Formats: sequence, structure tokens, C-alpha cells
Amino acid sequence: MDQGAATKYVMQNFPPDTHLTLWLLPTSQLDKEPLYELVRGFEMDLNFSGTSATSPMKTESDLDLYSARVAGTVALLCIQLCLYHYPGTSDSKAKRLMAAGHDMGIALQYTNIAHDLSVDVREHGRVYVPAAWLKKEKLLPETLVTALKADKPDDFLLKKIGTIRQRLLDRSFDSYGRSVGAIEQLPREARAPMRVAVESYMQLARELQTPGFKVKAGRATVPLWKRVAVAWRALIGPRERG
Repeated sequence: MDQGAATKYVMQNFPPDTHLTLWLLPTSQLDKEPLYELVRGFEMDLNFSGTSATSPMKTESDLDLYSARVAGTVALLCIQLCLYHYPGTSDSKAKRLMAAGHDMGIALQYTNIAHDLSVDVREHGRVYVPAAWLKKEKLLPETLVTALKADKPDDFLLKKIGTIRQRLLDRSFDSYGRSVGAIEQLPREARAPMRVAVESYMQLARELQTPGFKVKAGRATVPLWKRVAVAWRALIGPRERG
């Protein structure tokens, strides 16, 4: 597609406030396959029926695939953009960085699912938890939807949801732990903003793990002062491990 045709397509198919971003996007420098995979992730979302609580997430592998498609791809493309704007990285190192970025995207998606677990069920009827996990807790997707749409879910159910949420967070921190070190291998100009983005998001996971933490209105929140502190600390340097 030539530049004129691309400009016309953007103007006809996208909201005005996205035009400049899309025009400036260096699409020639981005791999196409992650974009196709992202679309396949959206297709998985469409497999949720508006009238059925049945989840397309049957197994842990289904959830890994979904997370890779809707988030791993985005993170990988972000790394490609960084390397485009700050060239000089060898091909072998670039591949390692993109693989780590892909894993980090999966980590953030698991945190996102844990964060929105109840909201996704109540407001959208979507259960992203693998059916195999629910079975272990003696739950079905449809019973989880019915229970969470009730005004006051019972404590027994909330305890089971807490167990499932922790399992999601465990996988999130596992992927995060494997990939966070790669941030310091990015071009220097990209490290601080990448740390801020990642650590700000992972703070949600840390809040969810805090003993006695209450999820308000179905969502976890981070106090403003803590968000500022996390961002400031990330700008200064990498988080200490351990």
C-alpha cells in the first residue's frame, strides 16, 4: 500500500484522534506476524458468547496463548520500536530482547486478568480463568458468573477467587522474573521509561498480594502517592531483586 492509499485508509477507518499516531508509525520497521497474532487474540475474545458463560479458556495453554497474542505481541512491537529509534543493537541481542519483551507482555497480561477478574465476569460475562483451574476449585464458568453477579458473593466463593487470583499472580511474577533483567540491556534512552511502565503495572500485582488488601468495586487500585513513588524509583534505576 503506497503512502497516499495508507493515509486515505487511516482517515476512512480510524477515529481522528488516532490519525497522527498511525501516520507516524514506522510500519516498514515492524514485523507483520505479531500484528496478525494480535488480531487472532481479538478473535479469541469474540469466542466469548454474549449469552453463555462458557469460557474458551479450557486449559492453561489456552490462557498462555491468549496472553501471548494480546499482550506479548504488543510488548514485542514496543521493543522493535525502541530498537528502531535507537539503532546499534546486534541482531542476536535484538532477538533476545524481543523474546524477553514478549514474556514481559505475558506477565503484565496475567496481572491484568488478576486485576479485573471480578469485573470481567460481572460486567462482560467473561471468565479468563482456565476451566481446569476452576475444576480444581470445584467451580464451573457459569456458576462463577452467576455467583459474582450476585449483590454479595459469599465468603466461601471469595476465598476460592482469592486462590485463583494468587495463581494468576504467581505466573505473572514468574514471567516478570525471567524477563525484567533484559530492560537494562535496552538502549540507554529506553530503559527508564520501560522500567516505569513495567514497575507501575506490576505494582498492581504487589498490591493484590498484600495481606488484608481489599479489592474495591472489583478492581485493585494503587494509592496515588505509591504510584508516584514507584515511577520515581523506576526512573532512578532498576528495582533490587529479592
